[in-house]
Amino acid sequence: MSLFARVKQGAAYMDLWPEEPVLKAVFMEARVKAVFGVAKMVIPPAVALILFWIYYTCGGWQGLYLLLAHPQSGYMHLYLAITSLIIMVMVLLYAPVHILLWFSYSAERDLNARQKAFYVDLCSQLQRQPSSAPVMYDFVKVLHDACNTLKDREFLNKL
Repeated sequence: MSLFARVKQGAAYMDLWPEEPVLKAVFMEARVKAVFGVAKMVIPPAVALILFWIYYTCGGWQGLYLLLAHPQSGYMHLYLAITSLIIMVMVLLYAPVHILLWFSYSAERDLNARQKAFYVDLCSQLQRQPSSAPVMYDFVKVLHDACNTLKDREFLNKL
């Protein structure tokens, strides 16, 4: 599976998780989904601030060109600082992709015995045929449908 297909699968799996407080207490994926929401708001301004800081410390485009073209011209400490800022930008831009890749691998994880029993019970409540070898993606899809269709949230307390 390609990287883009994995990221797309991870995004689809992440979007299926319902926003229920009980699920955040039980499953790590629900907590990571909340962190991803915060990261979507924080990372773009942080990257913009870092890029502006690089531009400001170099004295504009001309200073940036001179610094990157001639690092031995006496500004080695500035050159190292700018290099570390560029690496920070790359790490910040990779963090959301890493979270989506983690969701993709988590979607393919097998269910444990307790989760399988809950999955089969939830499928019977929704009058569906359970899968013979369910994975977390199947579990979350059924859980998402149950949260949208069932009025009573008591089934979540069985987790």
